[in-house]
Amino acid sequence: MYNRIELPLAPSTVIGLLAAAPWILLVLVGLGMAIRGAWLLVPVVALLALQGMRRWRQAGTLTAPDAVRQLTARGPRLFTTLANGDEEEVKVSGDSRFSGRYLVLGLLGHSSGRRYPVILLPRPLGNVPAESLRRMRVWLRLMPEHPAPIDETPWYKNFTQRIWPGGKTHDH
Repeated sequence: MYNRIELPLAPSTVIGLLAAAPWILLVLVGLGMAIRGAWLLVPVVALLALQGMRRWRQAGTLTAPDAVRQLTARGPRLFTTLANGDEEEVKVSGDSRFSGRYLVLGLLGHSSGRRYPVILLPRPLGNVPAESLRRMRVWLRLMPEHPAPIDETPWYKNFTQRIWPGGKTHDH
């Protein structure tokens, strides 16, 4: 019923600048205030700069261990492949934004509970092939209700459920 959609992400300077832009702006404002005499802001500016570098590595160069390197839609499920080689099933959060030319996705990991922000733009300036981005956008718009995650606790590991002979359950 569904075709597999693979969306490999490539490093992109434009995406890195978009992801780090809020942090760069805050660093510039903090530096301006520090120059005017608010020297106590220098450690805050350093922390903001580190966060901006982290977002650059996570979205722009894709070198951070938790950077999303590929999105894969298999049936009604969506998976991410991270830079460290891990694959995790994710769910698209409600704060995601779709457009005819770009996608800004907030992905929530089922097993880890982590949030993976992803910005997708078509090449040559962006980080994904245009046709794959179009297919993913259509899949996201027509996506069926998300099923239960694959790593759901099986019945035999549910210690609150009592099993009676014949496979029948009885809870007190």
